[in-house]
Amino acid sequence: QPAKNVRLYCGRKSTKKIMKIFNWKYRYFRNKINGVKRTILDLEFKRYKLAELREESREEYDHLKSRRVVLQNKIDSEKTTPTMEQGDIARLDDDLVRLNIQIESKEAQLKALDMEMHGSKQTAEYPDGAQGVDQTIDALHELVAMLESYIKNNI
Repeated sequence: QPAKNVRLYCGRKSTKKIMKIFNWKYRYFRNKINGVKRTILDLEFKRYKLAELREESREEYDHLKSRRVVLQNKIDSEKTTPTMEQGDIARLDDDLVRLNIQIESKEAQLKALDMEMHGSKQTAEYPDGAQGVDQTIDALHELVAMLESYIKNNI
């Protein structure tokens, strides 16, 4: 005996929806779309963390550059009017060289983070170009749209 307030006949549209649930192709492509959406979420998290890491590196880079300017000014003033011993001035020169190496290292790190985030066009260093996280996310959004279109039109 049927329960109260339950329709026995669901209609054509709901029958079609129910039949889709049991269709293995529909389930396969639905699961594929869900997997691609999870990948997109993972890449968006990666993009967030890359931006955070780049900001930290940029702050360190700015700090190193300001230290270099202060050190260079101190060296220039000591060379014009010496108030320190020659050994101390040589130590300041060594510090400046060390600081320049650190700055070059930070520049390379920032360039690598930008490359990973945004990718690169064709260059001598990257003949085929490099795909970044942004381009990968865009490509995956296009893939989701293609899969949904396929499900709608063919299943």
